[in-house]
Amino acid sequence: MYSTPHKHLLLNIVLILVVASLATSFTILIAYSEVETINTRRTLATPTAVSSNIVAISDFVNATLVDTWVNNTVEVTLYKATFIEYKPDIEKIIRGEKEHYNFLIKNLGNLGRKIVEKRIKYLEEKISSMPDTQIAERLFVTISSTKSSTIAFANVLYDLPNGVVKDPVNVIFWHNGYPDRIDYVMKNLASISWSSAVGLPLFAHIDKDHADNADWVWKWQDKQLQRGDYWKTRHHLRVFGGGYDSDKYYSWSIGGVHYEEWSWGDFTHIIKSWEYAEYEVHRTFNGQSFTGSIVYVYLYNDGIYQGIYNNGYAPLIEVR
Repeated sequence: MYSTPHKHLLLNIVLILVVASLATSFTILIAYSEVETINTRRTLATPTAVSSNIVAISDFVNATLVDTWVNNTVEVTLYKATFIEYKPDIEKIIRGEKEHYNFLIKNLGNLGRKIVEKRIKYLEEKISSMPDTQIAERLFVTISSTKSSTIAFANVLYDLPNGVVKDPVNVIFWHNGYPDRIDYVMKNLASISWSSAVGLPLFAHIDKDHADNADWVWKWQDKQLQRGDYWKTRHHLRVFGGGYDSDKYYSWSIGGVHYEEWSWGDFTHIIKSWEYAEYEVHRTFNGQSFTGSIVYVYLYNDGIYQGIYNNGYAPLIEVR
């Protein structure tokens, strides 16, 4: 799926880049000339024309296989990939955070306004300092049940597109695993019920149409759910719709879930556990009429995130 073409295609690709976009910087062309193998590249599209919560797109360049983990039914492959990244849409990110801004102002008044102003200033400074285009390397994983059935995504979540790693991806949904379905069953059908949540967005890097390597996008979560209280402790789940795989996984999503506590001293949430919250999601789906299989897979993202260890394993949950 991620094989690279022969080197003699490089010149043609560079010429296509020149014709397609005179605005592409000379430094990017130099970077391309230094890449020995380049995969299929697509014509740029405006992110706002693709999805309401897609804020940036990526052009896939190439990928190198790093490792493979296999159990009886699932194969997870880790790749190191090169992408061309484009500056995200700051206005869209700010609009996407408006619900959380309003929540803070409603509950904290002037203090909430100060928190919001600080956040917007951070976004403006951070994104304005980003180049219009840049070459970036990133790890991602594919999950396969057959050679023709594969989904692909970065195995961590970021504070901004091409930004700082914040959380591990630690749950995957498939079959009827689209965000609206997950939201509905967790709030209305599960014996352990969840509710809608607010919180700052995180950003997932997803190949939403893995068939042609051409649809890598940056998006914030489609749904947020919680068990608990924003101002006390809660399990907090972000769900990112991944797309559609016609062979096996059908509608799929990835998620990042954690257990956290609100800190009045820092005016933010403090992560307490990844595994505890992950198990709470497992408990929510286990044995339910809307659940098929639950299989644990290794996502190659074990390590410390926000001071708390994540073991790298995640439930792959079939949602009916």
